[in-house]
Amino acid sequence: MKTFLAFAVGILLGALACTLAFQYRMNAEDAALADAAAAEAVEAERAVARLDAIERNHDLGGTWAGSLRLVSPGEPTVSSNLQLCLLLNGQQLSRVLVREDGTWRELKPGSFSTARLGPTAVLSSVTAGQPNGGSEWVEAWAVTVTRSGPKTAKVAVSRLVNNLQLSAPSEDTQFTFQGQGELKHAQECG
Repeated sequence: MKTFLAFAVGILLGALACTLAFQYRMNAEDAALADAAAAEAVEAERAVARLDAIERNHDLGGTWAGSLRLVSPGEPTVSSNLQLCLLLNGQQLSRVLVREDGTWRELKPGSFSTARLGPTAVLSSVTAGQPNGGSEWVEAWAVTVTRSGPKTAKVAVSRLVNNLQLSAPSEDTQFTFQGQGELKHAQECG
């Protein structure tokens, strides 16, 4: 009987040792998983904080105004200045104004869409028309702006026009211009 009791106690002690070892291993794995999850949560919080800092430091919202040098390639090359004002409001609303004859006017009202990432935005518009029974045309604008300092931004502008019904090649059939310059953060255009 002593042998049986010793055998039974040995089995119970072995089972208890296996259970304790298994629980220790599970607790160690659970602790490692918990540590990994905590590290991932901390990294996720840091990533969100970095993105928030980028947005705060590179916010393009507001009014940006300046003058650009435009060049229209072709014969002869034409060069002029364009006074430009951008009204940016996040991803939803962008307005582009140009100054002509001392007056600011909105360029292609309501037609500009905005794509933005960090300190850079692209405003684009493609429109068509046939004014007063005249020639049908398609016109595309692209305005790319990136914040270059606390109160400054670099800007590049491109315009392309195609007068679809003009058959004779002329400077009015298709034309384009490009320009670049610097804008300053402003309270208002002008």
